[in-house]
Amino acid sequence: MGGYFASKNLATGPLTALSVAALEVGRAPPGRYVELADGHVDEQANITFRSNSAVYRYLPVVDHATRPVLFLRVSERTPVRDGAGRIRGILESDAIEGELAGKLRDAGVLGDHHFVLGVGRVPDPSVGLWIAGFGLLACVGALVWLRVKYLAPRG
Repeated sequence: MGGYFASKNLATGPLTALSVAALEVGRAPPGRYVELADGHVDEQANITFRSNSAVYRYLPVVDHATRPVLFLRVSERTPVRDGAGRIRGILESDAIEGELAGKLRDAGVLGDHHFVLGVGRVPDPSVGLWIAGFGLLACVGALVWLRVKYLAPRG
């Protein structure tokens, strides 16, 4: 499991420009760690969703389309733009939660395919490496226990 998370974060690639105009015509960027390069962010949109104990706002971003293909996912504790006015994060395909996705589809806001930009998220392979390390440690401990229990000389 740790290997999965580490490889997922490593596969985000270097920081890449994200063009909403290109997304609207079906061209996704080569990487998943992106900085928004164009488009209009509707910061007045009040689409919120509670996931566990966190509240997220989903802000639609459009260039020329009438139905957005990109939504910014912003934690209530995270500003939309960083100190330099940039919008950066990890891009995911079709990542709006089930109940919220159904409501947005019913309202005609969400199409068949969309992207979500997790604002403020950065690639961090160390999380997966920590999980993998603890998993390896648990396996070694289990092997030692099995060796002591079943292979120790009985006397």
